[in-house]
Amino acid sequence: MAFKPNVGEEITLGGITYTVGEHPMAPGIPYGQEGRQGTVYQLIPKIETSTGWKAMKVFRSHYRHPKLVYLSEQLGKYAQMPGLLACERFVVTPQQNGELLSQYRELIYAVVMPWIEGPTWMDMILEKREISKRDSLLLARSLAKVLSGMEQRGLAHCDLSGANIILPRMVKDSIEDGFSYVELVDVEQMYTPQLDQPDVLLGASPGYDSIYSRHTEQWNHDADRFAGAVLLAEMLGWSDPQVRDMAWGDSYFMPEEVQGENERYEVLRESLRTHWGEAVGSLFEQAWNSQQLNECPTFGEWLLELMELDHHRPAPSSSTSSPAQSWMPPLPPIEPAQTAQPEQPVNTVSAYLQLEQGKELEKQGKLEAALDVYRSLQRTLPFNHALAQDLVMMVHELEARIEARRLLGQREEKPLAEEPPQRGKRKIWLISAVSVLLVFGCAGYAWSQIEAKKAAEAAKQQEAQQKLQELFAQQQEEERKQQEAAQLAAARQAEQAAKQQAEQTAARQAAEAQKQQQELPEQQTRTAQQQAEEAAKQAEAEARKKQQAELAAAKERARQSALRQQQQKKQAQLQAQKQAELKQLQQQKQLAEQKRQQEMASGANLIAKQKSGLWGYVKRNELGQEQVVIPYQYDFAAPFSEGLGMVKKNGQFGYVNTGGQVAIPLRYDWATSFKNGRATVKQNGENLVINKNGEVVK
Repeated sequence: MAFKPNVGEEITLGGITYTVGEHPMAPGIPYGQEGRQGTVYQLIPKIETSTGWKAMKVFRSHYRHPKLVYLSEQLGKYAQMPGLLACERFVVTPQQNGELLSQYRELIYAVVMPWIEGPTWMDMILEKREISKRDSLLLARSLAKVLSGMEQRGLAHCDLSGANIILPRMVKDSIEDGFSYVELVDVEQMYTPQLDQPDVLLGASPGYDSIYSRHTEQWNHDADRFAGAVLLAEMLGWSDPQVRDMAWGDSYFMPEEVQGENERYEVLRESLRTHWGEAVGSLFEQAWNSQQLNECPTFGEWLLELMELDHHRPAPSSSTSSPAQSWMPPLPPIEPAQTAQPEQPVNTVSAYLQLEQGKELEKQGKLEAALDVYRSLQRTLPFNHALAQDLVMMVHELEARIEARRLLGQREEKPLAEEPPQRGKRKIWLISAVSVLLVFGCAGYAWSQIEAKKAAEAAKQQEAQQKLQELFAQQQEEERKQQEAAQLAAARQAEQAAKQQAEQTAARQAAEAQKQQQELPEQQTRTAQQQAEEAAKQAEAEARKKQQAELAAAKERARQSALRQQQQKKQAQLQAQKQAELKQLQQQKQLAEQKRQQEMASGANLIAKQKSGLWGYVKRNELGQEQVVIPYQYDFAAPFSEGLGMVKKNGQFGYVNTGGQVAIPLRYDWATSFKNGRATVKQNGENLVINKNGEVVK
């Protein structure tokens, strides 16, 4: 059963109570981000603590595995590396979180990490969000630093894509230092020399997978080289309007365009050469034409070229340099050895405050004052500090700007914050995003209401059964008490009867003795009287003994009856419990069957796969074995979406259903997957929107 929390629902982890966050664009809907392996929910502490907000990744059933505990322990070693904050994690286990799991069984082996605020690179591409040339360089340089640091330690993410890169820099006031511009998430299949290969290894994401990686599983220290090169090229080219306009969808390239000669590749390559120089364009071209991963450039090579770039000056060329370049001194090394080492540990808070002071002076146009602040901060940091590395670039950039202003007699530059925002486009994209989120939110809310109603009905039935059991047990208890009272009354009556009989016997014997006394001499009378008294005592003792025996028998019968009543009550409770468990098991089977039917109907269980140059669809059983459902016959096949899969054959696009039949004929020049019952296609040079019947809706 899937985990479906409500906004504000409380979850206690490690003694701290969190509430499920609300989606900022869809009121009433929990903030959950869907991924290929599960859903990540936002957790907000009820009382603010030093641990901050958390992200809880709840895996789908076939990705939940005890190995996640060991994996998280190993990944924790890399949490302090730049860009790998998601490695700071712990796993929800029965030993540590038994009380929570008794309430939410589906949270077993869920992973809890710090919440990282910011859009993904995929969001930037989908929204075609504009960024400055400076931001393009900062994002690409930061990503190259992260990936270069990983490859130096023999690490690889193994699933690099736009969806797995978060950009905290795109959220105002969220950067505490000058470095944390990108963060990598979905690190569960990261390669390290100490780990075994995951049981289930996801293929590379479409748009970032090389041709040679589609046929073999890439889980090694070079696995990120091709995808990383494409991402770096996208980031560097994104400040170019022509590149943004050419973007395909959630990635710049269409999946079948990767490593081919096409218009998008030509536009991006020429943009890199024009804006960032021949060396950067050559690195991208080398990766694009590679035949295996180790032929792609290393991220150290990328970082070296990017560190030489400046977003203010034109790209270097083989011809004579421009006047704006001729005066510029060479860049200092990335890790200057001459930086003084502090005698005491670095005061991080003070350093960040000083950095913010310099940034504020820079925004106000007071470049010389900002330069003094940065240089002062440089002298207090060790050379291997992440902030010190960025200060080298920031100082060099300010020196260049001050020298340019001095030579050209320009006025002080205006703060970057005064650049006019592109309000019209942002508003259109914001409205579109809100509309999509509200549609998904309403559907999710309706589904949660139906599930809640079913759960309430089941609870009512269980409560009614429990009340009937309690009434039955109460009735049996009353009957037992009545039987015990009747048995005690019968015992008292028997005791009174025995006592009366003993008195009557004694009176009779006394009368006989008196008669004998009158007839016998005095001595005989005394003897007879003694014998009568002894006989009376004996009779009284026998009567008392008989009475005690009958009373003991009555008590034993009452005890046996009470035991039988208790056994009957216990058997009734066990039977009721078994019936309730059987009913719950049947409900779980029904829900599992419904989920399986839904997945089969929507095609979620079908996987697009290429074999011998042709595409088809397969599904995996519980053992991970593949079974061909739709034969390999297409030039390209996209993942199923809303029950239809987009395919290409002989240059034409169309759609097939989960049974492999053509649902919408292959007659389009270009097509996208269905979302909310709509898909965009191109026919005869015209972009159209169609529904699932192939009808044009607008």
